[in-house]
Amino acid sequence: DKEIWVSETSRGGPDALAIIPVRDRRPGAISRIPLQGHAVATGIAFSDANTAWVALSNRNAVAVVDADNRRLRREIKTG
Repeated sequence: DKEIWVSETSRGGPDALAIIPVRDRRPGAISRIPLQGHAVATGIAFSDANTAWVALSNRNAVAVVDADNRRLRREIKTG
């Protein structure tokens, strides 16, 4: 099974990461990882199968996400 990870942003927040499972080329039910406030996730990268790194533009931070448990581990301030 595969997944598609995307960021969801609204005009004033709250924002989230949306995870869409894909099986046999068909999307499944969307699950979400909420982000505090109006974080504006602008990029997602994986260092391994368990860890996603998410750039949070409005927070000047990078979120470290536990991909297996679908939870935010921590935020690292970048400036």
